[in-house]
Amino acid sequence: MIFLLSCAPDIRDLDGDGIPDVAIGDSSSEDSSETTDSDDGPAIDTGFDPHITVTDQGEGGYRIDIDSNSGVTYVDFGVPEQTNQLAGWEVSFERYFFRVNGGENGSGGVEGQVVTSQRFGDITSAPGDGWTTDTADSSVFEDWYIYDSVNHVLTARDQVYLIRNPAGEAWKVQVLDYYDDFGNTGFPSLLVTPIPKG
Repeated sequence: MIFLLSCAPDIRDLDGDGIPDVAIGDSSSEDSSETTDSDDGPAIDTGFDPHITVTDQGEGGYRIDIDSNSGVTYVDFGVPEQTNQLAGWEVSFERYFFRVNGGENGSGGVEGQVVTSQRFGDITSAPGDGWTTDTADSSVFEDWYIYDSVNHVLTARDQVYLIRNPAGEAWKVQVLDYYDDFGNTGFPSLLVTPIPKG
């Protein structure tokens, strides 16, 4: 963690709204299109471009590592794979903006909710109520990080996001990080596991 703090790019909140607006000196020291195996398990070949790497975590779960620096990356949790805006997707990623495919940000009818009272491993089914979607004033993932305005670092909150699509497929999602191994921003990592409907 000390390495990330010392090497993380300078993120500034220019308009004073508490949200970082621009990263200064953010340059990748590695080719972000290269995918490698993780210690967690073999990488899954999604047959699509290099903006995401999916690593099997066993028991239906997987880790997604995303390069969100080259525009919007749309992710289909059900496959899992990167897709395009016109195909089925649950969540899109563009830098630190995470959006669900519903409401203000898409026509897919995807909903979500935040769980702070249970740990990731303790959630075994999706609840029947409490679902919401992105609006012009709020989004499911709007509070996914804590912003350190002194060191200009984003730290993922210790909370779980539940995501479901109109087909009834649901997933629990934990945001793990926003930096790659070299401290570059715009590389969110997520733990995703499908869960049955409640």
